[in-house]
Amino acid sequence: MAGNSIRLLNTKSRRVELVPFIPDGGAPYAILSHRWYKEDGKPIEVVYEDLAPRGEAHHELANILSKVEVKKQASLHKLLFAADHAYQRGFKYIWIDTVCINSSNRKEKHNAIASMYEWYKQSVVCFVFLHDVTFQRADYTRLPSDTQSIVRLATFLHKARASTLT
Repeated sequence: MAGNSIRLLNTKSRRVELVPFIPDGGAPYAILSHRWYKEDGKPIEVVYEDLAPRGEAHHELANILSKVEVKKQASLHKLLFAADHAYQRGFKYIWIDTVCINSSNRKEKHNAIASMYEWYKQSVVCFVFLHDVTFQRADYTRLPSDTQSIVRLATFLHKARASTLT
């Protein structure tokens, strides 16, 4: 990965793109903070390397849509949901650690970890996906679905961020 750049998932093409990282002036993007799915204590997430399994020129979700391992389907659904959610809110890009960092490259992984604070800080909104947390209303009844909880939380965070920017 080039010096002052960041990989972002294009919410329309679903392709990971290398974009110049320009603090306070780059492409506006959303970011996904999420709990990783695990099986027997090991992560079972779609990762950057999965997006070009046969040496495709581009790392994109289309490369694995019909071929993703059964155990990684929940992860794929999460990625698609997050990309759609960001796209519907007008974001061209979203940053998701599992697919925007080539974790098999030690130097890149180290640099990404060192840059994460700045990447979170520069994002316009942070969507939160916690598959293992139950959200409750004030009357302590379960919300209809975790997806609705995420949409409400993301909308709240987006509105809160917008009000601080004006």
